Amino acid sequence: MAGQKYPQLLVWTDIETTGLPDEDSDREVIDFSDLHVLEIAVIVTDFDLQPISGYEEVIKLTSAGADAIRANDYVKKMHTVNGLLKASISAPVENTLAMAEAEIVKLFQETTSFSPGEFMIAGSGVAAFDHPLIKAKMPEMSKWLAYYPFDIGIERRMSKIFTGGHEIIRPVKASYEDGVKVHRAMDDVKAHLDEAQRYREWFRKVI
Repeated sequence: MAGQKYPQLLVWTDIETTGLPDEDSDREVIDFSDLHVLEIAVIVTDFDLQPISGYEEVIKLTSAGADAIRANDYVKKMHTVNGLLKASISAPVENTLAMAEAEIVKLFQETTSFSPGEFMIAGSGVAAFDHPLIKAKMPEMSKWLAYYPFDIGIERRMSKIFTGGHEIIRPVKASYEDGVKVHRAMDDVKAHLDEAQRYREWFRKVI
């Protein structure tokens, strides 16, 4: 196809929110309207997984976001324990999702020579959650991303299925405390990038 662009960089992404989207199976489009972003982090790497640039920000908790947190005891407890709820409450009012989106786009523009369509979202669970969320709530950032993601979570599950339940790569503990995932954006991004680096090393040993 003439003019088709191919990803040149990976955008390792994690987004912490007030919950999960509406899982109504009758809907073809995921409903993110009642979901609010609390934190976002990205690390841009090349395809050798070498970091080029990064960004993280806590988003100011809005009244609608506070209502969503109060309605979800599990998420409220999780983000109280990891400190994100307190950080979001005390964040400056200018820390909006629109501001974070603009700064990430600026990061793409200023730290690389690549253009929209030449970035691929990467991480764990990004195919089912982060990528559609970005399409719904961060349309300018979405323009920079290829339509297909690099999801290390899919690789993890696929390898266990194909090996009869064995783990090719040991679970990454970088973002865990006492066996429980911390659920802070940059911690998770670094953990998923580390996991991908371990898979990369494994694959290069067997070829």
